[in-house]
Amino acid sequence: MFITVFRNRKRPDMDRAAYEADNARMEELARGMPGFISIKGFVAEDGEAAFRELEHAALQQALTHPARIVATGGGAILRPDNRSLLRQLAFVVWLDAPTTT
Repeated sequence: MFITVFRNRKRPDMDRAAYEADNARMEELARGMPGFISIKGFVAEDGEAAFRELEHAALQQALTHPARIVATGGGAILRPDNRSLLRQLAFVVWLDAPTTT
């Protein structure tokens, strides 16, 4: 199963300060990983096309493993060959909920 969301949304039970603190904590944890580079940093250095190629390769690899739940970013489904792969090899769920739910 592949789950896709269009963009990151704040949980309705979080105030702005809590949301930003949670994001900062997650970013701090990620930056501690060896070889970490943010998507924004990668795109700035290598371009969006290079990022989308890596995203496509990661999607292809994820599809070789049975019984997985994968959450893609919203950009992954914009590429026609990614949509084709997902249609052929996965059960896809599109989550589209207002921030009040």
